Formats: sequence, C-alpha cells, structure tokens
Amino acid sequence: MSDVLLAPKSSNYKFTPKQVAAFYFKPLLTEDGEPTGLHACKACGKTRKHMPKTGYTNLVSHVRSDHPRFEAEREAASTAATGTLPPW
Repeated sequence: MSDVLLAPKSSNYKFTPKQVAAFYFKPLLTEDGEPTGLHACKACGKTRKHMPKTGYTNLVSHVRSDHPRFEAEREAASTAATGTLPPW
C-alpha cells in the first residue's frame, strides 16, 4: 500500500470568492432593511440569489462570465485605495 498525500487544488485566481463577491455585489434590502436574499452587481446591476452560509459560487460565476477583467479591475481598485496591493 502506498501513501499518497493529496494537496488541495491550487487556484489560479488572485482573490478569494468572498473577496470577489464583496467587491462586486451589494445586498438588496426590503423597506425595513431586512435582507431579501438577492444581491445586485455593482458593475452591471444584474441580480443574483445568495443566502448566508451557502458559498459564493453563484455570485462569482456571474463575475467571471460577465466581467472577464475582474482581477485587473479589483487590483486597480486596491492599488488606488491603498497605494499598494494588499497582502492576501
């Protein structure tokens, strides 16, 4: 029997799904300020469903398909805000 160590698959992306979602989306609220379960893309206005503790796949897939330059835009925004790239 051989011992095989499995390493987690490395990502080619510079930002985590949570960082991408936080940068591109804002939650839509009811008139009372309660969350609706929908988030609006800040770049194009499209809405996507997202519930707490369910991951960010739906939001990130929208960003990757509709905003292919998202990493460059995110880096530019980080640089403009801080003067340098933040250490992730």
